[in-house]
Amino acid sequence: IASGDIPQASMLDVKSKLGALLKEAGDLEEAESVQRSVVAGRAAELGEGHADTMASVLSLAEVLELRGKDDEAESLLGQELCWREGTVGVDAEETIASIRRLAKFYQERKRLKAMEELYRHALDLYEARFGSDTDHPGALTVMSDFAKLLELQEKLDEAESLHRHVLSRREKRLGREHPDTLVAADNLGCVLQLFSDWDAAEQLHEWALQGLEAKLGAEHPATLASMSNLAALLAARGKLSAAEAMLRQVLQVREVKLGPAHPDVLSSA
Repeated sequence: IASGDIPQASMLDVKSKLGALLKEAGDLEEAESVQRSVVAGRAAELGEGHADTMASVLSLAEVLELRGKDDEAESLLGQELCWREGTVGVDAEETIASIRRLAKFYQERKRLKAMEELYRHALDLYEARFGSDTDHPGALTVMSDFAKLLELQEKLDEAESLHRHVLSRREKRLGREHPDTLVAADNLGCVLQLFSDWDAAEQLHEWALQGLEAKLGAEHPATLASMSNLAALLAARGKLSAAEAMLRQVLQVREVKLGPAHPDVLSSA
């Protein structure tokens, strides 16, 4: 079959796969060139607002990030997020993924103010649609992420308020023993540690750890994270033997699961 006989959409699909392979192989300059041609081709063939065009925009943004072309990558990520908000709505899982993707971009560059503006924008949209007392799963996910950012910024009162909201709504919606509820409890425990509210924090961490072990198993990443958080609290309270035993357990499991050079292993050591 001559190349002229192959439908344009099929050619662009092949090019897109080629661009992905080039990225994985480390040929980023060529990968960028190929992905740019895919974006242009799909925009011309399908329109700039088509889902396949936006998928190509994301692929190009990934390559641009790797090449250090942050300004253009940020612009494309923002473009894709705006498109999601306008097509499937702020409450769609795809939109949540886009918000978290752009937030991760900012976090990796230590642009905490931009992260904060992004989260506040998203929460404003949720509040406008669902009200301030929302228990929408997507809104709670964004609130939880935002609360962790506020902890880094030492805005602890607001962080605590958001963590409490997430915990109460998840407990009511999902039940006390649901893993998402338990992780929310663990997160609230972490911020209470920063207030030196040791008793309340320890109760939350113990609740989370016991529940996660029962629901997900002792070697699940969420369980290990909870165990590590409880160990940090116990160490701060002077319960060094118990803290050491927990940290050794976390380290041992992570070494087996992830390998000794994994960042999570090194942070446990």
